Amino acid sequence: MSRRLREAMVLSLLLAGPRLALADPYEDALAGARLAAETGRFSAAAQALAEPAATWPQDFPLQLTRAYYLLRAGAYQDAEAQYRVSLALEPGSPEARRGLADARLGRGAPDRLWVGLAGSGTTFSGQASRSSFFTGALTVDALVADRWLAGGLYRALGSTSGLTGGGPGRSGSTGGTSSIQHEGHLWLGLAEASWQLRLHAAAIGGSAVTRAGVEQVYGYRGVAAGVSALLLAGLEWRASAVTSWYEDLTVSQLEGTATLPVGDQLALRVGGRTQLGGGEPTAAALAAVEWRGPLDLALRGEYGLQRRPADLEAHVLYDLPEELRWAARLQVGYLLGHRTRAWLGADLEGWRGTTAPGAPAGQPQPELTATRFSGGLTISF
Repeated sequence: MSRRLREAMVLSLLLAGPRLALADPYEDALAGARLAAETGRFSAAAQALAEPAATWPQDFPLQLTRAYYLLRAGAYQDAEAQYRVSLALEPGSPEARRGLADARLGRGAPDRLWVGLAGSGTTFSGQASRSSFFTGALTVDALVADRWLAGGLYRALGSTSGLTGGGPGRSGSTGGTSSIQHEGHLWLGLAEASWQLRLHAAAIGGSAVTRAGVEQVYGYRGVAAGVSALLLAGLEWRASAVTSWYEDLTVSQLEGTATLPVGDQLALRVGGRTQLGGGEPTAAALAAVEWRGPLDLALRGEYGLQRRPADLEAHVLYDLPEELRWAARLQVGYLLGHRTRAWLGADLEGWRGTTAPGAPAGQPQPELTATRFSGGLTISF
């Protein structure tokens, strides 16, 4: 081999070396995917982006491109999952929302049905005339055409203890030794990729038997609306509005929260609630820490005042006349199988009760604490 030929070979290797060293697997994968897509091989294009999508999970254009290739390949279920990943990164993306709708339409999203059973027991302390009550509930939720929400709830609340100034039953049923309350709730809603709207109606009635043996029948009705939406990247916003009508009082409530994910499994939620009842406004601050792992944990707290609280998310329209001072709640959920989820909860609430009817004017309002343990099971079909 001549000297000139050897020099030419060394020069060519030196020139080629930097190009080989600068080879970019990201760009190579994109180029290979584009080439496969141009020839109609969308499955191969999606596969070419599988490893880069896992390596760079925060790359929105990459995730969206792979979702598009999966959609074109007819892998609608995988495409739906990929579009949801994209929406989590950019909730306001119209391309991701439209692609998700196309993927769900393509796979013929099946209707879903959830049936839940729940119960709780509450013990009061700080007021001798009140001890405890229990609840039992049956819920049915349905998702039709992967878009429409419908559901209902029946709940029974009972107490065998004395009642002063209210309790699980209607306020005004004073001196009672037992009470039973029945609740019927119905809701309808619309769910899209990044938001959900729900309308809730409730009718509640029951009776309480006083120490004198007099049975008092009571009831009220209410409606509620709530919306949850992913409006900003990484922030989940929720809002609800509730109005309840009593024969002696109308209560309206507004609540809003914002949730900020911290890492893959931790989330922080802050917000507030305001109520207007009988011309008297009240307010409470809300805060929560949620662990969204295999074992779901949620620790929630609030401090402030409210009357006859309504919890839209838990499908609750209570009828309690006290003013809530503070509350701490812990709930643990666990997925038992593909279709079954169980949860346990513990609540501790501090209340300032209203003065009993007929009591001397200026009598201090009693303080009491409620301790509640609850549990439930949800099965999907």
